[in-house]
Amino acid sequence: MATAMVQRLLDANPVCEQRWRSARGLQRVGEKYGAERTERRAETEYAARPDVLVPDIGGWRRERMPTLPSGSAFELAPDWVCEVLSPSTASNDRAVKVPIYARERVGHVWLVDPVLQTLEILRLDGPGYRLASVWRGDVVVQCEPFETLPIRLADVWSP
Repeated sequence: MATAMVQRLLDANPVCEQRWRSARGLQRVGEKYGAERTERRAETEYAARPDVLVPDIGGWRRERMPTLPSGSAFELAPDWVCEVLSPSTASNDRAVKVPIYARERVGHVWLVDPVLQTLEILRLDGPGYRLASVWRGDVVVQCEPFETLPIRLADVWSP
């Protein structure tokens, strides 16, 4: 029942479907390449005092979080977050969440735009972020903080 309802919502909103497919594609990439390096959680609450954020995907280096805490909200800031942009979330992700991630010292932020098929990599630099790189299309990238892992962006955009 719930699956059918989600599919109807996705069918009715192509941007929502593209955003969902990209988030799922990123999870598949993480499962394939990153299991030994980080703990990843999709849609996990991160309690950044006094804010509660829910990145689309967050990752913690195992040396900083050797075991996953119980519950759905973590107090330890992620080392990496990924936000999948849509017209309804992009301004909030960029103008509200990114500055909070900087305040909380999250090392890298990925901004994925499934409509434009772009991946922006932001690297923490002092009190804010510096644009480290921008990728588009179906290229294979080796990008921060996963430089040793080739990631096919086609896997991110595909269903």
